[in-house]
Amino acid sequence: MITKENMTNAVRCERISIDRLVLDPTFQVRSKLNEQAIGQYREAYRLERELDPVRVAEVDGMLMLIDGWHRITALKRLGRPYVDAEIEPMTRDDARWAASIANAKHGVPLSRQDHLNVFKNYIATERHIKAKSLTGIKYKSYRDIAAELPINRSHGTIRNWMTEHYPDIAKAMGGASTASDDYEGQRRASKAPELPDTASRLAGALLTHFQSVSDPQQRGIMIVEVRELLHRMEGSPGWTEPPPPEF
Repeated sequence: MITKENMTNAVRCERISIDRLVLDPTFQVRSKLNEQAIGQYREAYRLERELDPVRVAEVDGMLMLIDGWHRITALKRLGRPYVDAEIEPMTRDDARWAASIANAKHGVPLSRQDHLNVFKNYIATERHIKAKSLTGIKYKSYRDIAAELPINRSHGTIRNWMTEHYPDIAKAMGGASTASDDYEGQRRASKAPELPDTASRLAGALLTHFQSVSDPQQRGIMIVEVRELLHRMEGSPGWTEPPPPEF
């Protein structure tokens, strides 16, 4: 059984199909990819230059991209189906945070919005919590949070971000480091919106695009492609049927 203690000993390098990679948008703190960087990687791959493997987290059987979004995009544009990857078993939260650190520490410099996204991932993965108990949650100080973030932001900025984007947590933190509010309420407040919001947004965009197409044949092509995508999604591990809605 893989545990947090022995995960680091299970890193392996493999050449894998790019189609197997899960490109989770919550793992990407950059608001947009850099076209110049993609072009440079594309040229390097075209010339068969040796590049570092991308980093991948194995989460419940899924291969989730941590570091290498520009490289994967470059390979896709070249029509290359495979990539060398360094694969490490992780929990989902650890993988999400590892992706944030990787983006912040190297590659194309992050924008101010990207810095905010790093902070949001820090909160979403509950790095701001020092300890939990049945009586409440003990939070880290704003100075401690600023010191742990892989971005250069003051504790005052962190306090402002917390107040604006996570007012419930900011209120619970107050001037002290402990909170005695209901545990479940605090747990929900600490989590950023996850994939359901993203899925709904993408589904809505797809439907809008479908409705904008008037040619019946093109509509049919879209439906076939969506069916194929759905078939591939259903054949992937790590999912369960959602509970029926309550009335």
